[in-house]
Amino acid sequence: MKKLGKDNLINYIPNLENHLNTYRKYHYNKENIIYCGKGFVQYYFNMIFSELMNDIFRDDFLNTDRKIVFLPACMTQDKTPCKRSNTSYGGKCNFCSANCNVNKISKLGKKYNFKVYIIEHETTLSSLDINKNKNIGIIGIACIPNLISGGFKALRL
Repeated sequence: MKKLGKDNLINYIPNLENHLNTYRKYHYNKENIIYCGKGFVQYYFNMIFSELMNDIFRDDFLNTDRKIVFLPACMTQDKTPCKRSNTSYGGKCNFCSANCNVNKISKLGKKYNFKVYIIEHETTLSSLDINKNKNIGIIGIACIPNLISGGFKALRL
């Protein structure tokens, strides 16, 4: 797995070694080191598994009535406070900063007919009423260590 990842996937995460070293240094003995401070193999596995999930569930997603993209709050513009509105699904972009990635994806949503919501943590998804959301397709954007758990959470919803 490590050789496969190093030969094929490292191009997508060229600064992973530096990230892991820095992360371990500043998060030593903190709870999130267990989840986010994983090594190369775990990053590669999450990337491969998420691609498999994407392939497996693509047609199901495309055949839903509504589509929603959940973005992590870390994707908002750092330099200015995010002026999002709160909704029952999460934050809704108010297009306050042209440089913000959430703004850019929200504009794509208007063009391609999907809704975009900002969530602080994946636990926010647990508050969605599953019975009301039978025919909604979900895409979750996450950092690599969260891809598998987030994918399974989306499936449960």
